[in-house]
Amino acid sequence: MKSHSIERALYLKSLLDSVYYGASSPFIPIYAVHLGATILQISFLFALSNFTLNLSQILWGYLSDKFRKRILFIILGNIISSMLFIPILLTNSPEIFIVLVIAQSIANSMTIPTFIAYSTEVVDEKKWRRFSSRVNSLTYIGWVMATLTVGLSSHIGFNGFEVGFKLALFCGLMSGLIIALCCGREQRKVQKINNYKHSLILLGVKKNNGFIHFIFISSSFCVFMSLAWPLFTITQTEIASLSLFEISLLDAVSGISGALSLSILERWLCRVSLWRLLTFSSTSLTLLPLFYALTPEFSILFLIHLTTGISSALYDSSILSYIMENTPIEEKGFYTALYNFSTGSAFLVGPFVGGLLLEHLTSILPLAEAIVYVYIISAAGRLLTGLLYLTFNFN
Repeated sequence: MKSHSIERALYLKSLLDSVYYGASSPFIPIYAVHLGATILQISFLFALSNFTLNLSQILWGYLSDKFRKRILFIILGNIISSMLFIPILLTNSPEIFIVLVIAQSIANSMTIPTFIAYSTEVVDEKKWRRFSSRVNSLTYIGWVMATLTVGLSSHIGFNGFEVGFKLALFCGLMSGLIIALCCGREQRKVQKINNYKHSLILLGVKKNNGFIHFIFISSSFCVFMSLAWPLFTITQTEIASLSLFEISLLDAVSGISGALSLSILERWLCRVSLWRLLTFSSTSLTLLPLFYALTPEFSILFLIHLTTGISSALYDSSILSYIMENTPIEEKGFYTALYNFSTGSAFLVGPFVGGLLLEHLTSILPLAEAIVYVYIISAAGRLLTGLLYLTFNFN
């Protein structure tokens, strides 16, 4: 009975976390533009915030595995990251804003590997894939609620950025409080399961070829996926001239389609091969940069976000399922952190390359024309690296 109450608390935390991220993450680069950030500064923001978010997880994942202090790391991460919204709201400098967002990423990184590791300790192994599917569904639901709240508040005359960041502050603190009140003591004894592959101890890779192959494919894909991230912000603000309300609608419709798809396909997802899901979802995300390049109009972007929201949800759910099912239970935190560090390194490279390419091309071409070439590079890379999942049968 207690395990069921803890599982419900984890679902509630997932919902609160998704509101936290939905009320802030989509609008952080937009707010940077609002403060006067340049193309390179926006690329810098994307690259370093994602890199530090994932790099720091190596440390937190290792420490949480070593000392079995999952709950402590989760609570501290929630509190520190939430409180950083206070100086973020007070600054008018894009440089200081970027530094604060990077610091916030480090604090957020405390909760990610520890949450997954703690979840695998308290949720029955047979329910892991169902658990990951439901967590991702709640993530999209909360994201939609938050982004619509921010967009609507902006539409009726409130300061959307202020509403979003204050909402994120509140939900982040509540998320930590839920864990503190409901999850009780740490799980101190974890039994090894014989059929798990040998562990990676402190980056000393012991021929775990399946996981290394998985990381290589995923990181390659993430380079080309993140290459377009700063471009999306520039297209929305500079080329399509979308309002904050319209930008929030794009994020919301993506979240709605993602949540519905995971809910409808939950039983099917528990049976289908992960490599098939990853191949389909990753290659179909090629459509997003292509449509941003060719038809950057709100109605078209709305439809493509509706479509690719399904792909994003399937991809995220498949990644989480793979990590939960194919890594040693006694070191879930470390393996999660290792995966996130690898993809985080890719997220460092992608936005920097995308920003530098666009900066160079705009010196010889108009912005609207230059950005198309970079989008095409991102789309081609997404397609080719997504197809690499076909080379690996996860079963």
